[in-house]
Amino acid sequence: MPEPPQLKRGKEFQNEVYDDFDTYDKTGNFHSEQPRTLLTGKRGRIDVLISDLDGMVAIYEVKATNWDKIKPKNIKKNAWSHQRQLHKYVEAYVEEGSDVCVGIIYPEPPSSVELRELLEEYLTDYGAPPYWFSEIKSGK
Repeated sequence: MPEPPQLKRGKEFQNEVYDDFDTYDKTGNFHSEQPRTLLTGKRGRIDVLISDLDGMVAIYEVKATNWDKIKPKNIKKNAWSHQRQLHKYVEAYVEEGSDVCVGIIYPEPPSSVELRELLEEYLTDYGAPPYWFSEIKSGK
C-alpha cells in the first residue's frame, strides 16, 4: 500500500528541518527523533532535542501542518493537540530538574494575518510558541 500523501509530506518536512539543524549545528548538541520515556511510562519520540545548554534542553515538535487547509472549527483543536504532545516530553525533563525551552516548527505561517496572530497567541499562551520554518531556516 502506498504511503499516504500527508504522511509523506510530513516526513519530507521533518527531513528538511533536520538537515537544516544538522548543517548549521556547530555544537554537536542537536539530536533528531530521540526516544523518550514519558511520565506515564509510555514511549515517545522527540522530533528535535538540543541538549547540554548549561543545564537546559530545547525540545521542538515538527509539524507539516498547512493551516490554510484546516477547517476553522478545527484550528484550536489541532493547535491544542500539537502543544499537548510537546508538553508530554517537557514533563519528563522538568521532573528530572531540567529547564526546558520549547516550540513547534511549522513550514510557513497561514496566509491570513488574523489566523497567524490567533495561532501565535493561542500556542504561546500554552507555552509552546510556533516557529515558521520559512522565516527561520538557515541560509535565508
